Amino acid sequence: MDKKTCPTCRSEIEAAAFRCPHCRARQPDMPPMHRDVPGRLLAGVCAAIGRELQVDATMVRIVFAVGCLLSGGLIFGAYVMVWLLTPFQANGRAPATRALDWLEGLLSSSSAPRPDRDERASP
Repeated sequence: MDKKTCPTCRSEIEAAAFRCPHCRARQPDMPPMHRDVPGRLLAGVCAAIGRELQVDATMVRIVFAVGCLLSGGLIFGAYVMVWLLTPFQANGRAPATRALDWLEGLLSSSSAPRPDRDERASP
């Protein structure tokens, strides 16, 4: 198998390793956290967290469900925040970023002077 060197601890690790098994450092050549991962069911948040932490997505879902019951739904708010801040694809943009860009475009186009309004305002 192909090997590479972890830049943090200088240990030999597998080329496909997401994290170094020795120092647990995230490898810089791996894509950032995103929701388009194998095992996603609804929004892909639990599967993305599971992939990032290198645990099974089912375990993350169980912890999420128990946390929702024990916290009175506060964990569900955290789930929504992770969904808003995590892009679907590795090179994509998060839903919150897309919404802010849309809002900025909407506000900047409505505040720009329109030629037909300026002509009517003149005596």
